Order: sequence, then structure tokens, then C-alpha cells
Amino acid sequence: MNKDKYTETEEYPLLDLFAERLKPEHILEMDEHTFVNIINPRFFYIDKESLWLWKCNALRVMINSGESKYHPLIKKYHDYADTRVKEIAQWGCRKLGL
Repeated sequence: MNKDKYTETEEYPLLDLFAERLKPEHILEMDEHTFVNIINPRFFYIDKESLWLWKCNALRVMINSGESKYHPLIKKYHDYADTRVKEIAQWGCRKLGL
């Protein structure tokens, strides 16, 4: 699908517009509007309904990093409305002893 589309010798198109938003803490705090209108167009092959999965993956990155700077965010999502995200945060809190 990506054959002849992009090489590492070129600058990735519009990377500066969304690179900061791909940090785990920004993904976790991202709203649906930002995901659908800024992130998804660059990653068109990912379902627009999968923000919850991105949030789960961001939580896993934070938890597995062991960095204490992420602890407040992990705790914040301990009671998140989406059960899938909440379960990962709860697992993280147990794993990290938060």
C-alpha cells in the first residue's frame, strides 16, 4: 500500500502539525474532535472510532516506562468513563502501586 509513497530521505508531510499530539500524554488527553480531524487524516487506515484504543496504548506506554511524571495521568484515568481505558489505568495503578 505504501510502495513508492514515502522515503526517509523526504520530510514527512505536515509532521510539524501533529507530532506534538502523538506524545502519550497528549494522546491520553485527546478529545474526539482532535482525533478525527487532525490525527485520523494522517493515519487514514485507522478506524475513526478507535480513540479508546489509542488511549489504552498511550497508558501502556506510560505504565511500562516506569516514569513517575506519568503517575498523575494514570491515576486520573482510574475512573474513566470508557471501561476499556479505565481497566488499563486500574491495572497500571496496581502494577505501579499507585
